[in-house]
Amino acid sequence: MNHWYAIQTKAGQHSIAVLNLARRNFIVFCPLAERVVKKRGRIVAKTSYPLLGSYIFVFMDLALEGGWQVINRTRGVNRLLPHHLEEPLPVEDGLIESLQSRVNAGDFAIKMKRKLELSYKPGDLVPILGGVMGQHIGRFVRQQEDLVTLEIVLLGRELRVILPVNLVASGSGSDPAPLLRTRG
Repeated sequence: MNHWYAIQTKAGQHSIAVLNLARRNFIVFCPLAERVVKKRGRIVAKTSYPLLGSYIFVFMDLALEGGWQVINRTRGVNRLLPHHLEEPLPVEDGLIESLQSRVNAGDFAIKMKRKLELSYKPGDLVPILGGVMGQHIGRFVRQQEDLVTLEIVLLGRELRVILPVNLVASGSGSDPAPLLRTRG
């Protein structure tokens, strides 16, 4: 039976992994976010970046695709997750469909108008207020322009995600629980 599985790519090689998996006839999903930079009301640049850093997804049947070891030997791929088990586990039902619908709806497009500075320090707990990861709490790693890097627990492991700053609370590293309780 076909399921979605998470793949960790080698650093900076998500495009290579997607291309090589597609060449092997796998269905691959790499959620991308778009960044639009405007100056004086005009679009000056559009770029995209992987929403989940070094993580992509493949849709396959472990029994029919020649085994999951084929994927681990694909150029650009680090390993199928989780790697500590004999066989990889499928991604939770509905997660990929939710990500796909949000990406297709443009929910991850970032319109850059002004730089927002967050007052978090590395290691501070940061509530994620919106997007597909809303209601999660991550540990602050760094901010680069209008993007913030957080460490969250997803798929049973800790991973780094890059989000627009408008999807996280703008406070400092205080207790995020009251913020999450007040949101519906």
